[in-house]
Amino acid sequence: MASKFSGVLSGIRKDASKVKTAIIKAIAELDSVVLPDVEKYAPEIEAVANVIVPGSATYVQIALSWAEDCAAALDKGGAAVESNLTNAGLDTAAIQALKSLIPTLKAAAAAAKPATAAPASSKT
Repeated sequence: MASKFSGVLSGIRKDASKVKTAIIKAIAELDSVVLPDVEKYAPEIEAVANVIVPGSATYVQIALSWAEDCAAALDKGGAAVESNLTNAGLDTAAIQALKSLIPTLKAAAAAAKPATAAPASSKT
């Protein structure tokens, strides 16, 4: 039964992701906006996606949150965490895919932080 549930959830997640991606692309093409600007449309995108595939926005958010948490754990724990995830039954290809995203996630996090001013010189 768990495998049937997993398959259904996987299908819903894929469909929801496709719907959300298609909507974002359409908005970007029609409005000539860049991806960060599309975030302001997120509530409307999620509402439309939920109408087409009920609950899809929630599934996508859970999947993204889980992936970010696993990537952070892999980054901090290295081989030990990778071994634990493999032993827990996570697909090795999924683990490798998450590991490949770590540099991108770090860069995005660094870009999201506000710039700090350089300390003033104490020389007079």
